[in-house]
Amino acid sequence: MSNPTPIQTLIKAFAKLHNKQHLFDETQAVNLWKSLMSPEILARTLKIEVKNGILFVKVDSPALKNDLRLQSNEFRQKINAHFSREVVKTIAIL
Repeated sequence: MSNPTPIQTLIKAFAKLHNKQHLFDETQAVNLWKSLMSPEILARTLKIEVKNGILFVKVDSPALKNDLRLQSNEFRQKINAHFSREVVKTIAIL
C-alpha cells in the first residue's frame, strides 16, 4: 500500500497548476500574521485580508494601530521569510 499524499500538498500542486498559487500564499500570509500576534491583539483585530500583495489589518484601537504600524516592516519580513520570497509587499494597518 502506498503512502497517502497530504491534502496540503495536493492543494498546493493544484493551485500552482492553475496559476492560483497567490491565493494559497495569501491564505498562508493571513495565518502567519495570526501566529505572530498575541491573543490580546487578535481579540482587537476586526479584519485581516491580503489583496495584491498588501496585507490589510483592521484593528479597533488607535494606540494598537500605531504600535502595529511601527512594527509592520518587521512582521512583513518574518512573513516573507517563511515563503523565502516576497509575498507581502506592504502591511496596511487600518
